[in-house]
Amino acid sequence: MVLLGRRRASTALLLEAVRRGAWGHLAERDLSRDLPKAVRMVAARQSWLPRRLSAAIVAELTKRGHAGEGN
Repeated sequence: MVLLGRRRASTALLLEAVRRGAWGHLAERDLSRDLPKAVRMVAARQSWLPRRLSAAIVAELTKRGHAGEGN
C-alpha cells in the first residue's frame, strides 16, 4: 500500500501507518514524477518512504530491541 497525501504528514502518523501495513508514502506534489516508481517498488516489497520516516522506524526498532534486554 502506498499512502498519498496532500500535506506533509507527521512522522508519528506515518509511523502508525507503517505499523498498520503501509509500505510507502507519496506526497501529492510528487505524484506525476514518482507514482509509477513507488508502485513498482512497493509491489516488489520494497518501501517508498521519506528519509525522516526511515530514521523514525530505525529508532523505534532500536528502542524495542533495547526494551527486551536484561529480561
